[in-house]
Amino acid sequence: MLKAASLTPKTLLVPALTLSLALSSISASFAQSSAVPINAGSVAVVDLPASSAKSISLDIEDARFASRSVGHLRLKADGIDFRNGFLQALHAHMTNGNFDNNIKVDEFHINTAGFSFDTMELLNHQRFVLDNPITAAVNLKISEKNLNNFFAHPKTVEKLENALQKKTGGMKLLRFSNPSLELMGKNRVKLNVLMIAGDAVGAPLEMTGEMRVKRQKLEFNNLEISSGKTALPVDIAAVFEKQLNSLIDLEKLGKHHFVIHARNVNISKKMVEINGDAAMTRLEFGKI
Repeated sequence: MLKAASLTPKTLLVPALTLSLALSSISASFAQSSAVPINAGSVAVVDLPASSAKSISLDIEDARFASRSVGHLRLKADGIDFRNGFLQALHAHMTNGNFDNNIKVDEFHINTAGFSFDTMELLNHQRFVLDNPITAAVNLKISEKNLNNFFAHPKTVEKLENALQKKTGGMKLLRFSNPSLELMGKNRVKLNVLMIAGDAVGAPLEMTGEMRVKRQKLEFNNLEISSGKTALPVDIAAVFEKQLNSLIDLEKLGKHHFVIHARNVNISKKMVEINGDAAMTRLEFGKI
């Protein structure tokens, strides 16, 4: 058993991605044993498949992937054994994550229990491919600011317009502008938007309702819509509610290898916090 002394962060080149690994408190067991302590400069990529470590941490700053980005990602693997493909726990903390559906997540925590994995898949393709599915505990925080950026995104506005156009018989001149979401506390929300029909003056719409967990999904619920003092029909409100719920579907954040199930939601201090779990069969870090 070799003891790694005075280890410093070492850059390991892996196909398609350069990882800057901060190796801490490592007790490495290599194929060629020796009684002489080694330093970080002696650790090479080829050593990893035959090694183990008490803890390995990975820090990524301002990363851009093919369809995602993160401001900061810290990944920590406890009790990792590359030779046998097993780790005792995995912890991930991400800030300012931007995903395929244009929702920016302020904070995203993932914690797992121990699991076995394919060592060469991890080293060559930067992904944990699990022998058996596991459940990870997840926590997400999304600010009012980032939700407003999402609702103001042209793709989001277009989807809301298309949904209402179908309900009203295809009024192609129906448009929305200036959407604004307010988190009101006690899981209450308010969404204001300006609806413009053709060349007419815009009519302000106010939607109020609540955010809740239903069928393991985060949903808008009991949505009511009014324009001035006039309440709109409940079937119009139902169209908006259905489309909004489709847009904030958390399952889209992780795709089919990492399916998020919400357990509870809380709104406070202009922040939506969701706790839940995720059925995980694969965890990918992507390719730069």
